[in-house]
Amino acid sequence: MMQQTIVPVNASLPRHFSIWVNSYISALATCVLTTAYLDIAGYISSLTNGAFLPKYAYFSLGAATVPLLVLRRKVLWLYLGSHHSMCVAAMALMNLVHWLVHSYDGHGEAAALTMTRIQYLILATLLGFVLIQARPALLGRVFVFLSLLLTVLQVVDFMFPGMIVLEGTKGVVEGRASSTLLNANKAAESLILLTLFGIPILRPAWRIWLLLLVFPGILLSFSRSGLIVWTLIVTVGLWLRIFPRKTFFLLLCVASLAISSAVSLPDLLLPLVDLSAADNVYHRLMFFSSFDTSDFSSQQRIDVLQYSIENFLTQPILGHGSGFTHLWGSFQESTHNQHMLILGEYGIFGYSLFVWLLFLIYHSDGYFKSQQLPQLQLLALGVALAFTLFTHNMFDHLYWLVSLVLISHSMPHPRK
Repeated sequence: MMQQTIVPVNASLPRHFSIWVNSYISALATCVLTTAYLDIAGYISSLTNGAFLPKYAYFSLGAATVPLLVLRRKVLWLYLGSHHSMCVAAMALMNLVHWLVHSYDGHGEAAALTMTRIQYLILATLLGFVLIQARPALLGRVFVFLSLLLTVLQVVDFMFPGMIVLEGTKGVVEGRASSTLLNANKAAESLILLTLFGIPILRPAWRIWLLLLVFPGILLSFSRSGLIVWTLIVTVGLWLRIFPRKTFFLLLCVASLAISSAVSLPDLLLPLVDLSAADNVYHRLMFFSSFDTSDFSSQQRIDVLQYSIENFLTQPILGHGSGFTHLWGSFQESTHNQHMLILGEYGIFGYSLFVWLLFLIYHSDGYFKSQQLPQLQLLALGVALAFTLFTHNMFDHLYWLVSLVLISHSMPHPRK
């Protein structure tokens, strides 16, 4: 038997002290989720032109977990002995080997990227230890609040360019809302994950309303992957009865309205978009009515995917080394596909760890099952698999790593 992810308070602690510890966990968990899913550290860094480095915030969060590591030693050992923690440890060890090779060969940029991945894996493990001890209801409320907040930020960022993100900020694509995450695709991914984790605390009739409320934030990112996955959540959610059947008629009305307005949507939104980004946004909008992939962005992704497959076949077992798909020089873009990134950089050996992680997600007895919604676990796996086809950032951004802890972590019962 596997225990729910959320761990009870140590009964040996005095009652008043336990209350303080629980309050500390709640406050720290809220800070972790806000920092991770809104990318607060990266946002502040952009506002200060790099004077504030994201690692300052991450080191602070890591240091804040130390009291819990001491007070919850028994829980810590159970946590470190879980299958998820062992999988992450194997990934970190694999990256450490790559870092040693890069350092020995004098590949400084690849070594730096690899060390950053190792640090992210360690940090996410520490922060996950905080989250698995927080009350699911608290986490759910924070997720719902952050999903609505990020939606508002997305709308404001689109309607009033320069108000949230300074114009000319590196990585920001004009015309696409990205708010504090500075990248439109990241904003869409984070918003969908927040919504997915927020659904369990809502009454069944309210869950579909949350998805409808966050839709503008996803739409204004003009992220094709975000819109596809949002549709996946709605469709599969109805099939798994996560949403009441009576909401089907509401969705039918919304879908009819969306289809009827699809033709006029470019005419409504393009006048609000900067001229330099109008062509990109137009092709993204028209994709959902014509499925046309002839635009530059789509063609570039197709080309880089073909190139990554060719490179994988030349070194299929161990790969070309961590950072290869970021630094290969033939393209300015990485794979935009998590499978091909892992296969290209770590080969079949590294990919086996990724498959192990996906297996853990399928069998996890964690966040969703702790809230009596086991069918959401299956939906979470579907969402993760769908995004693997569009992103290569799952092990390079904190919001993804934290999400993977919540949906793939289980802990055995402590011995009595």
